[in-house]
Amino acid sequence: MKTVALQVQSFEQLLLVSAEIDRHYRALFDLTIENKNIECTVDTIRAAFDRVCSDSDQWIPLNWLQPPLDAAACGPPPKLYPHQ
Repeated sequence: MKTVALQVQSFEQLLLVSAEIDRHYRALFDLTIENKNIECTVDTIRAAFDRVCSDSDQWIPLNWLQPPLDAAACGPPPKLYPHQ
């Protein structure tokens, strides 16, 4: 019985954390997938991938491409190493 109670408690905690993440970060995602059926989940992922690859109107905020005006205050940029 103790194991079942711990599993229920873990599941309830998972639901609370998931709801909190959803509330804070929902605006950052274009798609939410519920993994109730693996076949449907994979089909949804494939369709989303195809849509992203075929849509020509993709954008990102300009400030993601330009360093902030106070970049010097942040110190030197990190060293980047090429993939081996």
